[in-house]
Amino acid sequence: MNKEIYINDTATETRIAITEDGNLVELYIETPDDKSCVGNIYNGLVENVIPGMRAAFVDIGQKINAFLPFSEVGHEGQLSTILDADEKEEGEIPAPVKSPEELKTGDPILVQVTKDSWGEKGPRVTTNISLPGRFLVLVPYANYIGISKKIQSFNRRKELKKIARSI
Repeated sequence: MNKEIYINDTATETRIAITEDGNLVELYIETPDDKSCVGNIYNGLVENVIPGMRAAFVDIGQKINAFLPFSEVGHEGQLSTILDADEKEEGEIPAPVKSPEELKTGDPILVQVTKDSWGEKGPRVTTNISLPGRFLVLVPYANYIGISKKIQSFNRRKELKKIARSI
């Protein structure tokens, strides 16, 4: 099977065509309006909680509310808050939600987009925020240190873990 990829990138759109044995198999067209929001972090507002669906809908400022399944709400590794309750000021980032039972309509919530909106469906979000970088992934509410499996040297992994603990 002869598989080829053709890419045409202009100021107004990007087109990608995939062919197999000379036949068009897939075609992708992206315009500047179609930019992905996957990975974006939003300070949203819980619009409604639907226990029967085991999900909540969060207003993140887009046309359609984001979908937050209960399975993506908190995890056991999260710390309860960043700041003590008496140190919190108006407009600060909300503390992480640890369980679906804590979700209430009107509550602010910090979410990260995991899947773009499609058709009539809004984007899918999670409360498990992660910020990937070149050398590390910051998971703000996690209470563990993980080292990339790509670093195979035991001594280097041990050294990086020691540095992370000191920070």
